[in-house]
Amino acid sequence: MTTTSRRGGPLARKRAGNAFQFRLSSGASLRRDAAPAALAVCPNAAEDARFSTPLGSPLEARARWDAYTEAHEAALTTSTAATPWYVIPADRKWYRNLLITRIILNTLKAMNPQYPHVAFDPLEVELK
Repeated sequence: MTTTSRRGGPLARKRAGNAFQFRLSSGASLRRDAAPAALAVCPNAAEDARFSTPLGSPLEARARWDAYTEAHEAALTTSTAATPWYVIPADRKWYRNLLITRIILNTLKAMNPQYPHVAFDPLEVELK
């Protein structure tokens, strides 16, 4: 009997080259306006525990923006034919969702998935 487990069987080997990597990219104006807008809502953000994040305050994160950009660009160089990177504009949710849906749909169409063949007639199975 042939195994079709997702981890070690033929099914896993057949699906190994179909992966998606998306990088959601917001526009420069959105990034530029985010920290001042947040500080306008919470002027004492440095002392406010609700405003702290694992990356620090928005101003600290903004100071490291160049390093973040370099890290993202380095990650994009790892794109291969089997696992390509797609940079998706994230400023408009409906457009982001449309692009991601089209990419996945086109990939599934190219894969042409088929139902597995069974060694018995499903109409002859008696349910109890």
